[in-house]
Amino acid sequence: MKNVIILGGVFLLFIPLFLSGKELESAKAAYGKIDTELNKVWSKLKDSLYETELDELQKKQRNWLEYRNYMAEHAARNTLLDSDADLEQSADYWETMTYITEARVEVLKALLNKPDDLVWEGVWRDSYGGLLLIQKPDDDQKIPFLLECVRGPTFHLGELDGIAQTNGRMARFSTQAFEDEEKQTWITFLLKQGELEVIGENTHFFHGARAHFDGHYYRIGALTPKWKEHLDKARATEDP
Repeated sequence: MKNVIILGGVFLLFIPLFLSGKELESAKAAYGKIDTELNKVWSKLKDSLYETELDELQKKQRNWLEYRNYMAEHAARNTLLDSDADLEQSADYWETMTYITEARVEVLKALLNKPDDLVWEGVWRDSYGGLLLIQKPDDDQKIPFLLECVRGPTFHLGELDGIAQTNGRMARFSTQAFEDEEKQTWITFLLKQGELEVIGENTHFFHGARAHFDGHYYRIGALTPKWKEHLDKARATEDP
């Protein structure tokens, strides 16, 4: 009866479904583009590696695929009312697939175009929600840095900035979270060509329960003026 009397209302009821369908198709198309880019970069990278290097990278790629798919499925379940629904019918599923794949493409491109020299400065990413910004070492070989992370489907956050002292391929930062805290927070950086391993100790004051700074980060490019300005503030926080 309602559908017959209020014709305009019937039309309006269908609008969200129509828009949802368009959003889904748009999200799928965006993912299709970045997935094509991922395959192109992966193909080039495979041809540039030794067999042992490729074996190791393939293991990492499989782990990353499991992570990406898990994150996308979790995002879809949060929006679909029907627990038995096809998760791929959620635009959130494809949007999550897209932005995680975009970050992975940046990392693979970084592996494909490693710098010849050891470079600290730049924008560094892992493939799991970690971001590291490092400014060029000063005359005392100190580097202002900013570490940020968004980890897991619960989106636990973390942030830590400061100034680390470099020593060749290594750098270390330490701080006291609170005056009465017995243990210091340490961040150790191990530099290779285009790759940084980050190791944290007693960092829980600076991130959520399921977040962490540890991981392998890859240099995806130089710092933009925006990030350089942001990092300048880290110099003011250096311990005397």
